[in-house]
Amino acid sequence: MFANTDLIEAVANRHFATLTHLEPVWDEQYDEPWYSTGKMGIVFKLSDPATGQCFALKVFKERDAEREERLRQIAEQLAAYPSPYWVSYQFLADEIRLESLFTDDETACVLLMEWIEGQTMGQFVRDTCGRTDRAALHKLAYAFDQMALWLLANPFAHGDLKHDNIIVRPNGVPALVDYDGLFFPVFTDLQALELGTPDYQHPKRTAHHFGLYLDDFSLLVISLSLYALSNRPDLYALHNTGENLILTLADFEQPRRSQLLSTLQELEATPVRQRLALLDYAIELPPQSLPGLEVLLRDKVGHYATLQTLSRPSLPDLIPYLKGKKWGFCDRNKKIVIECVYDEAGRFKEGLAQVRQWGRWGFVNTGGRLVIPCQFDRALRFCEGLAGVVEPVEEWGLAKWGFIDKTGTVVIPCQFAHANSFTEGLAGVRQGEKWGYIDKTGDVIIPIQFDKASLFSEGLAGVRQGEKWGFVDEMGRMVIPFQFDNTSSFSEGLAGAKKGGEWGFVDETGTIVIPYQFQNAHSFSEGLASVEQDGKWGFIDKRGSLIIPYLFDNAHPFSDSLAYVKKNGKYGFIDKTGSLIISHQFGDVLTFKNGLAITGRYFAVRRYIDWAGNQYWEDE
Repeated sequence: MFANTDLIEAVANRHFATLTHLEPVWDEQYDEPWYSTGKMGIVFKLSDPATGQCFALKVFKERDAEREERLRQIAEQLAAYPSPYWVSYQFLADEIRLESLFTDDETACVLLMEWIEGQTMGQFVRDTCGRTDRAALHKLAYAFDQMALWLLANPFAHGDLKHDNIIVRPNGVPALVDYDGLFFPVFTDLQALELGTPDYQHPKRTAHHFGLYLDDFSLLVISLSLYALSNRPDLYALHNTGENLILTLADFEQPRRSQLLSTLQELEATPVRQRLALLDYAIELPPQSLPGLEVLLRDKVGHYATLQTLSRPSLPDLIPYLKGKKWGFCDRNKKIVIECVYDEAGRFKEGLAQVRQWGRWGFVNTGGRLVIPCQFDRALRFCEGLAGVVEPVEEWGLAKWGFIDKTGTVVIPCQFAHANSFTEGLAGVRQGEKWGYIDKTGDVIIPIQFDKASLFSEGLAGVRQGEKWGFVDEMGRMVIPFQFDNTSSFSEGLAGAKKGGEWGFVDETGTIVIPYQFQNAHSFSEGLASVEQDGKWGFIDKRGSLIIPYLFDNAHPFSDSLAYVKKNGKYGFIDKTGSLIISHQFGDVLTFKNGLAITGRYFAVRRYIDWAGNQYWEDE
């Protein structure tokens, strides 16, 4: 067996046979390569300086001819089943050279895998339980169930499912790592090389148990644990040992004496009780396929009913409500709180909502008091304490924009031909045909010089000069020169950029990260971006990998974990697995924000729906 120090030194000095184009990612705190140790080997993080792509390199601590042949075959089999639920995988037999002063040099075998960004399931669950985020836990439980259904539908098994072998990507989609124990049909009649982690395995499992059923018990244990924690996050601190989520081998061996199982029986949660009943049955059986497991995992209706309950606190307290032909505001139970007396009403933001009466706009507070009288020709919502407004003008006069504070006082005089809302302390304004940026005192910070100017986001704003777009920072410095045919705003570190008729994504230096290849693209949101190829829309992650296939006639960014997509002329909403949550039924729609989306025929009359599709207006 090789010593950990020898393996770390070999990787630090890049004693590679074929991977010479890669270099270890350095841990500056300890002045050595970043690594994570395990029972069978050490995992290092490597990067390719030429592309910026990162890889995970697992170096095994000892040579084992049988294991190495198994790993080589696993690599071949994995290539036949591409999926976002796992990563590329390459076995290299004599990749690491270990130098010795006293004996001949030796070599170690390795696995090279794509590096997955995200947290292990253990880290994710620890953090979400720590902040009592029940909705996030429930969403993870559902996403895990979808991955479980994929596993059950394919002719292989992972063999060592546990919290450390599942990565939760930034978009919430789980991915599997550590493939040493995988079963494929080519391994029929062979024994398992390892038995997995006891707290996730059937108590009667032995090396002879090696087949397609191998994951059934582990899938049930993890699904049950996640749904239990989504109801009682405090159970994590009481029952987590570092080797499990909450359940342990002792719970499986002596279920009648298990305090945790008794506690779970008392939960008024259908998913938990269903899984508990199946676990009770599974424990009495030998390791085998579990009848009824797939049925439980497919229960979408129960999932969304529960998720809606968990997510209810995120809904706004007051919702615009149409009664007859007048607007007011109702609560979540559709009880009218602010009388329906206005010709139009917007959503609350920063404690105030726009309302229109007698052709003029003003603002009401959550108590229903008209704190800023209806006196403006136009009004934007409040952003960063200020709202853009247009004071009444003569019949043939030109509209002039300025800004008011929450008392209705004009703090920046109405002098601009147009204005955008404030973001990151600056607002774009137009004088004549040119745009620039002002601060909250009205001083021009970035001179009026651009043909077009967008909102600031993540310290940069897209601006156009002539036919080309670039980006300026908050001091007006040109950070990314004018070179693009079009751009979207920076979001989550990337911005959409168009060149030569195709869209890609650039970072804050202007370096292309996702190549120009799309017909159209929207900004990243919640880890995904909607893109168009061959007239159809789908969603990619930040590596450019297709996560949700090109199925839609149109698709817009995710917000509140939902995205609106168009099929057959109607809009509906999907989640991050691509599952349809609210059916295709709307002629037009706007993004979910704070638990609500706007629908309506060309928005002549705005109507609102919540996460479950409940509609907030009164039928006439």
